[in-house]
Amino acid sequence: MPLSSEEESPESSPVSSIFEEESFQSQYRVLRTIGHGSNAKVYLAHHCLTGTPVAVKVLRKKKCCQPIRSEVDIMMITNHPNIVSLFQVIESEKRIYLIMELVEGQQLYQSIREAGPLQEDKARRIFKQIIAGVNYCHGQGIVHRDLKPDNIMLDRNGKVKIIDFGLGTKVKPGQRLSRHCGAYSFGAPELFLGRLYDGPKVDIWTLGVVLYFMVVGKVPFSAVTIPELRRQVVSGKYTVPLGLSEELQDLLSLLMTVNPRFRPTVAEVMTHPWLRKDIEALPNHCEEMVPSWPDPAIVEAMEYIGFQAQDIKESLRQRKFDQTMASYCLLQGQALQGHGCTIPAHPMSPGATPEDTLIGPRPPPSQECSLHLLNEQPQRKFRRQPMLTQRLS
Repeated sequence: MPLSSEEESPESSPVSSIFEEESFQSQYRVLRTIGHGSNAKVYLAHHCLTGTPVAVKVLRKKKCCQPIRSEVDIMMITNHPNIVSLFQVIESEKRIYLIMELVEGQQLYQSIREAGPLQEDKARRIFKQIIAGVNYCHGQGIVHRDLKPDNIMLDRNGKVKIIDFGLGTKVKPGQRLSRHCGAYSFGAPELFLGRLYDGPKVDIWTLGVVLYFMVVGKVPFSAVTIPELRRQVVSGKYTVPLGLSEELQDLLSLLMTVNPRFRPTVAEVMTHPWLRKDIEALPNHCEEMVPSWPDPAIVEAMEYIGFQAQDIKESLRQRKFDQTMASYCLLQGQALQGHGCTIPAHPMSPGATPEDTLIGPRPPPSQECSLHLLNEQPQRKFRRQPMLTQRLS
């Protein structure tokens, strides 16, 4: 049975009409489209209270919206430096808005296409981060099911962010899945055979295809027709270019083991000699992107614009994904990047649009929503708080 794919239905409405909900418009200003998928479009927007750019994924609700709810639920429980962070969820009758961190960089696919195959040392550094993110997901019972270079972002510092959990799902130990989905060229043999499958083992196969693409510059299995591609994948035979180290060839063969029962788990992959060559680069702990306890300096900045300290603490502790949590995360991101903390020129109630505080001509967009608090209080320094790994029970 071939992998299923969903075509994006055309969006007839202009961008402005999509964001008709008052709650969204009062907090974000949409700039342009930056991506799209089968059930969603992704937009670049500015968070008006902080002036921070964000990515907004707009999910269109359908009569059977379980896959959409699954993506939202998955994003709400992930908290890892190699997985794109969710800050806020705004839901209306027809749509769900996922407010996420904006990864300023490019897709792994684009990077390979522009620069060519990676040397093994560079590929190792990137692949270790991918493995760390997938290991975290599998530890939470999350299967991505669409791990392709298009869904792996590299920021300007070479940091990996796994994106798009639109085909992701939660699984229990030993559970078998039946929905066959994902990109044909990255599909595991069991999907082409139409069998019930082990979700994490499908991710492992896909990681093998991704790693091959990284070091070779093309996928190991490609054909003009689906039946021919199916034959190639089910046989598990692919060309091994000259120049790849024996350890890398061994890892590729393990990842792309045809029989899923003999395919390694992600934890076993992490112990492979090829990945252990630079052991310090392989994270052995998970730092939370969204802390459970706020930095007092950021709380002080948020109180200046009308938030309450207790509300901030509860929003982070309970992971409410509301305006309070989003504002904190965005200010924290500014502070950790060394950009200072930006807030409106005058105190105002959360939810009010920044235009309510403006007098005279509108300033440029980059300055429209905010100013630097640190200009008024240069002695204030934001500091990184210790963060603990969050695990689901």
